[in-house]
Amino acid sequence: MNKLIIVIFTLVIFTSCSYEPMLSNKVFNYSFKEIILEGERKTGERIKNSLVKKGGGEKKYILNIKTNKIRNIISNDRKGDPSIYELKLIVDYSVFEDENNIYQNTLIKKVTYNDKVDKFELSKYEENLLKNLSDNMANEIIIEISRLTEWLLN
Repeated sequence: MNKLIIVIFTLVIFTSCSYEPMLSNKVFNYSFKEIILEGERKTGERIKNSLVKKGGGEKKYILNIKTNKIRNIISNDRKGDPSIYELKLIVDYSVFEDENNIYQNTLIKKVTYNDKVDKFELSKYEENLLKNLSDNMANEIIIEISRLTEWLLN
Protein backbone atom coordinates (compact mmCIF):
# COMPACT_ATOMS: atom_id res chain seq x y z
CA MET A 1 0.00 0.00 0.00
CA ASN A 2 2.84 2.40 0.89
CA LYS A 3 4.55 1.72 -2.45
CA LEU A 4 1.36 2.51 -4.33
CA ILE A 5 0.98 5.82 -2.51
CA ILE A 6 4.62 6.72 -3.23
CA VAL A 7 4.23 5.89 -6.93
CA ILE A 8 1.04 7.93 -7.23
CA PHE A 9 2.58 10.84 -5.33
CA THR A 10 5.67 10.76 -7.55
CA LEU A 11 3.58 10.70 -10.72
CA VAL A 12 1.49 13.65 -9.53
CA ILE A 13 4.59 15.69 -8.70
CA PHE A 14 6.36 14.99 -12.00
CA THR A 15 3.30 15.57 -14.17
CA SER A 16 2.33 18.77 -12.39
CA CYS A 17 5.70 20.41 -12.81
CA SER A 18 6.21 21.49 -16.38
CA TYR A 19 9.70 20.18 -16.93
CA GLU A 20 11.32 21.57 -20.04
CA PRO A 21 14.99 21.28 -20.99
CA MET A 22 16.82 24.61 -20.76
CA LEU A 23 18.11 24.86 -24.30
CA SER A 24 15.63 22.77 -26.27
CA ASN A 25 13.13 25.31 -27.60
CA LYS A 26 14.54 28.60 -26.43
CA VAL A 27 15.36 31.21 -29.06
CA PHE A 28 18.03 33.62 -27.88
CA ASN A 29 18.23 37.38 -28.38
CA TYR A 30 21.19 37.17 -30.76
CA SER A 31 22.02 35.61 -34.09
CA PHE A 32 25.09 35.10 -36.23
CA LYS A 33 25.88 37.05 -39.38
CA GLU A 34 28.59 34.58 -40.19
CA ILE A 35 30.15 31.48 -38.67
CA ILE A 36 33.69 30.79 -39.87
CA LEU A 37 34.95 27.22 -39.43
CA GLU A 38 38.53 26.00 -39.24
CA GLY A 39 39.98 22.61 -38.40
CA GLU A 40 37.99 19.38 -38.15
CA ARG A 41 35.06 19.89 -40.56
CA LYS A 42 32.49 17.38 -39.34
CA THR A 43 32.58 18.60 -35.75
CA GLY A 44 32.61 22.23 -36.83
CA GLU A 45 29.55 21.71 -39.03
CA ARG A 46 27.67 20.01 -36.19
CA ILE A 47 28.44 22.90 -33.82
CA LYS A 48 27.51 25.44 -36.50
CA ASN A 49 24.15 23.78 -37.17
CA SER A 50 23.30 23.77 -33.46
CA LEU A 51 24.20 27.44 -33.14
CA VAL A 52 22.24 28.56 -36.21
CA LYS A 53 19.07 26.83 -34.92
CA LYS A 54 19.16 28.76 -31.64
CA GLY A 55 19.73 32.26 -33.01
CA GLY A 56 17.02 34.66 -34.03
CA GLY A 57 17.54 37.91 -32.20
CA GLU A 58 18.48 41.45 -33.09
CA LYS A 59 22.08 41.34 -31.86
CA LYS A 60 24.35 40.13 -34.69
CA TYR A 61 27.70 38.43 -34.11
CA ILE A 62 30.41 36.89 -36.25
CA LEU A 63 31.75 33.67 -34.79
CA ASN A 64 35.10 32.09 -35.62
CA ILE A 65 35.33 28.43 -34.55
CA LYS A 66 38.48 26.31 -34.72
CA THR A 67 38.08 22.63 -33.87
CA ASN A 68 40.68 19.96 -33.24
CA LYS A 69 40.07 16.27 -32.57
CA ILE A 70 42.80 14.17 -30.94
CA ARG A 71 42.56 10.41 -30.45
CA ASN A 72 45.16 8.87 -28.14
CA ILE A 73 45.85 5.36 -26.96
CA ILE A 74 45.77 5.33 -23.17
CA SER A 75 46.45 1.68 -22.45
CA ASN A 76 47.54 -1.46 -24.29
CA ASP A 77 46.73 -5.07 -23.54
CA ARG A 78 49.33 -7.80 -23.01
CA LYS A 79 49.74 -8.31 -26.75
CA GLY A 80 50.43 -4.60 -27.30
CA ASP A 81 47.10 -3.89 -28.94
CA PRO A 82 45.22 -0.77 -27.85
CA SER A 83 42.64 -1.46 -25.15
CA ILE A 84 41.65 2.02 -23.92
CA TYR A 85 41.40 5.16 -26.05
CA GLU A 86 40.95 8.82 -25.24
CA LEU A 87 39.06 11.17 -27.55
CA LYS A 88 39.76 14.84 -26.94
CA LEU A 89 37.88 17.66 -28.63
CA ILE A 90 39.30 21.18 -28.48
CA VAL A 91 37.23 24.13 -29.66
CA ASP A 92 38.66 27.65 -29.81
CA TYR A 93 36.09 30.28 -30.61
CA SER A 94 36.04 34.04 -30.93
CA VAL A 95 33.01 36.31 -30.98
CA PHE A 96 33.16 39.47 -33.07
CA GLU A 97 30.78 42.41 -33.08
CA ASP A 98 31.32 45.05 -35.77
CA GLU A 99 34.80 43.69 -36.57
CA ASN A 100 35.85 43.93 -32.87
CA ASN A 101 36.80 40.80 -30.97
CA ILE A 102 34.63 40.99 -27.87
CA TYR A 103 35.12 37.48 -26.47
CA GLN A 104 37.21 34.40 -26.99
CA ASN A 105 37.39 31.10 -25.18
CA THR A 106 38.72 27.57 -25.45
CA LEU A 107 36.67 24.51 -24.56
CA ILE A 108 38.27 21.13 -24.01
CA LYS A 109 36.26 17.95 -23.55
CA LYS A 110 37.63 14.45 -23.39
CA VAL A 111 36.26 10.98 -22.94
CA THR A 112 37.91 7.59 -22.50
CA TYR A 113 36.48 4.37 -23.85
CA ASN A 114 37.41 0.72 -24.31
CA ASP A 115 38.43 -0.90 -27.58
CA LYS A 116 35.87 -2.99 -29.45
CA VAL A 117 36.62 -6.20 -31.31
CA ASP A 118 34.62 -5.06 -34.33
CA LYS A 119 36.41 -2.03 -35.83
CA PHE A 120 33.24 -0.86 -37.62
CA GLU A 121 31.43 -0.84 -34.27
CA LEU A 122 34.37 1.07 -32.76
CA SER A 123 34.22 3.72 -35.49
CA LYS A 124 30.45 4.13 -35.03
CA TYR A 125 30.94 4.39 -31.27
CA GLU A 126 33.63 7.07 -31.75
CA GLU A 127 31.35 8.93 -34.15
CA ASN A 128 28.57 8.89 -31.55
CA LEU A 129 30.96 10.12 -28.84
CA LEU A 130 32.14 12.92 -31.10
CA LYS A 131 28.54 13.88 -31.86
CA ASN A 132 27.73 14.05 -28.14
CA LEU A 133 30.86 16.07 -27.35
CA SER A 134 30.19 18.56 -30.13
CA ASP A 135 26.53 18.98 -29.10
CA ASN A 136 27.68 19.57 -25.54
CA MET A 137 30.20 22.17 -26.69
CA ALA A 138 27.59 23.92 -28.85
CA ASN A 139 25.36 24.23 -25.78
CA GLU A 140 28.25 25.67 -23.76
CA ILE A 141 28.97 28.21 -26.51
CA ILE A 142 25.29 29.19 -26.57
CA ILE A 143 25.26 29.72 -22.81
CA GLU A 144 28.49 31.76 -22.86
CA ILE A 145 27.29 34.00 -25.69
CA SER A 146 23.95 34.47 -23.91
CA ARG A 147 25.78 35.58 -20.78
CA LEU A 148 27.94 37.89 -22.87
CA THR A 149 24.90 39.40 -24.58
CA GLU A 150 23.13 40.00 -21.26
CA TRP A 151 26.30 41.57 -19.84
CA LEU A 152 26.70 43.85 -22.85
CA LEU A 153 23.05 44.95 -22.73
CA ASN A 154 23.24 45.89 -19.03
